[in-house]
Amino acid sequence: MVILPMIMVLFLVGCVETESLKEGVITYDIEYLDEVHSNPLIGMLPSKMNVMFKPGFVKTNIEGMWGFFNFRYIANTETGENYTLLRLVDKKYSYMAPDGNIAYGYDQMQNVRIEHTTDTDTIIGYECKKGLAYSPSFGSNPQAFYYTTDINIFAPNINNPYSEIPGVLMKFQVILNGIRMKMTARGVVYKKLSSKAFDIPEDYNKVNKNEIHKVLEPYFTSSRNLSEIPLKR
Repeated sequence: MVILPMIMVLFLVGCVETESLKEGVITYDIEYLDEVHSNPLIGMLPSKMNVMFKPGFVKTNIEGMWGFFNFRYIANTETGENYTLLRLVDKKYSYMAPDGNIAYGYDQMQNVRIEHTTDTDTIIGYECKKGLAYSPSFGSNPQAFYYTTDINIFAPNINNPYSEIPGVLMKFQVILNGIRMKMTARGVVYKKLSSKAFDIPEDYNKVNKNEIHKVLEPYFTSSRNLSEIPLKR
């Protein structure tokens, strides 16, 4: 009766493989759609974004200016809590958005209207569906986006303007802190992640939306000259 043990082994291996596909890291390329002369800061911003996922959590990480600043968005997909973590050199700030609100920085993309299409595309091996996003910030032209349901993340867009999309965004546009960006997925690595990676650090100073806006406003206002940006606070 060798067949029964073999079936059990295959079943257990299948369960382990399924579990392993529930957490990992997605890497995106960032393309800036504004001209550098309109905002000199763009030339110093990062070209990559990482999204970590684990059952119950999604974490977006953007780091730039040679480590000068770090943006992290951490969302609990079960409770709906979403945090914006900001580090500027040695200054650290934590902001929790009210229930149902998108994370800090997406103010210009409130009330995005989504239109689904029948078009599809393949991005880094994942079958993706195409949609159109309408927003006053996009002007009269809707912006195309692509998402896949082949990556197992529950409520992956809970803290961004595409919250109603039932899949992982693989190519899309956003306006983040007044800067237009296009994100394109370039790789997915499935691996075990520590739950601690999604903890809210205790050494971050809790602030409200107005306070974090005050800190960031000089850095993301395109009308300011780069030389005016304070390097110490």
